[in-house]
Amino acid sequence: MNIYQLDFDILVGTSTGALIVPLVALGELEKLEQLYTTVTDEQVLVKYNIGKRLNAHSVFTAGPLSNKIDALYTDDYFKRLQQSGREVYLTTTCLQTEELVVFTTAQHPVENSYYKVRKIISADQFRRAILASASQPVFMPPVKINKTVPGEPFPDHQFVDGGVREYVGLGIAAEAGAGELFTIIHAAKNVKQNTDEITSLFSVLEKAIAIFITDVGANDLYQPVHYNRGLTYISQVKQK
Repeated sequence: MNIYQLDFDILVGTSTGALIVPLVALGELEKLEQLYTTVTDEQVLVKYNIGKRLNAHSVFTAGPLSNKIDALYTDDYFKRLQQSGREVYLTTTCLQTEELVVFTTAQHPVENSYYKVRKIISADQFRRAILASASQPVFMPPVKINKTVPGEPFPDHQFVDGGVREYVGLGIAAEAGAGELFTIIHAAKNVKQNTDEITSLFSVLEKAIAIFITDVGANDLYQPVHYNRGLTYISQVKQK
């Protein structure tokens, strides 16, 4: 933000983006850089032998990541975020309903027929939503985001990475009233072909999920890219 003098009012985060946008919202860029340049896999996941996890809900567990989220996004941080006037949207996928569910700090979130919107009411729910959005299914356990929400009819519903349904989130930002959209996608533009034979169950699973998520991101961008090309063409015609 400092380099390009950008000040965002609306921030949408999916997967690792859900960890990023709350820090960006309050200008914690040095803390964000430190987090993404020093944290190791062991500080995020607990790894196991895959053969011992066949009856579990995930290959790894994410206790270290959960603890780090709790330390970063305290009750005070959530309060300051609410008072900042910036709107954070965190995308998740509900395993029970199969819906794209967007959790937000916005005071008056816009309803949408394509996805469900849930207003975040507590710091605990906020932290759980971040963890769920960052939890890649199969590799990381699903999260019960609404477990501690008073009066919640389905407290045991489980949520995982929103990238299962919506990776980029451009439509979410537009529906929230964004006038200009800036997108950062954590994916290679050109994928290097690997001719080596994939021989392990874990490697096949990892590769298949990576291909799936890349395809979701590409599909999310397809319509906006063509829409922008149309607007550019119309603008050029008007100038002639």
